[in-house]
Order: sequence, then structure tokens, then C-alpha cells
Amino acid sequence: RGQLLREPQTKVSPSWSPLAGDKCQVYSESAGGWVDATVESIDAMTGAVTVSYTKNGSKFTKDVYPEERGQLLREAPSKDSSSWSPASGDKCQVYSESAGGWVDATVESIDA
Repeated sequence: RGQLLREPQTKVSPSWSPLAGDKCQVYSESAGGWVDATVESIDAMTGAVTVSYTKNGSKFTKDVYPEERGQLLREAPSKDSSSWSPASGDKCQVYSESAGGWVDATVESIDA
């Protein structure tokens, strides 16, 4: 369960300043949700953050401009989500191979 289901991730923290090499997540419409990515560079003139991510075995890059950061870019989730115990009705994220990343979902039921 820990590798296919996780707590919902929060939006980017206003205090987070991405640096080249940082792990992050970027929202990809074509992937259908949030995908794990790496900050490749930050344009000093425009403030655009270039990230790279892999979808269906292919590498993609995306430029995220400052006015889009709150909607399209966020810090990588913490690795410690082992204490989360989902309950029916909880918001969560599930990893979807076909979507190529994490998609928002709701826990419908739990088999004991």
C-alpha cells in the first residue's frame, strides 16, 4: 500500500525557494496529475523554473513561471508517510501507471 497510496500532498510552501537539483513535483495535465520531478535550472531574468520528469519512459521538461508556481510546482513530499492510516472518505493520492504519476483520489473502502 505504501508505494501506491499516500496522503494528499500540500501545495507549494510560500517559503520554498527551489534550487537546481531539488526534488519536487510538477502538475502535468498530459500525465493527469502530479509527477515527481527535478529542478534543472532557474532563469535569473524571468524566474522561470525548468523541471524535468519522466512519463511512460520518456523524459520531459517544463518551464514553470513565477505566477504559475502555486498551481503547478511544489516541494517533493516527505518520505515519512508511514504513520498515515487512511480511513474511508479520506482524500489521498494513488499512483497511476497509465496517468504516469500521482493523481488525487478519495478512499472508498478499506479491506481489513
